[in-house]
Amino acid sequence: MEALLDYARPAYFATEETPASDQCAGAAASLAVNYLNFKDTDPDYA
Repeated sequence: MEALLDYARPAYFATEETPASDQCAGAAASLAVNYLNFKDTDPDYA
């Protein structure tokens, strides 16, 4: 199992130099859609 985890896993961050606005917008849209999906049936989760 340990061999499966033995590889490089780079991380990327949104900064002023590399804004990544499309990824940030996608994450925000995903959170908004999930709120709309759950607000009536499970408001605590939403």
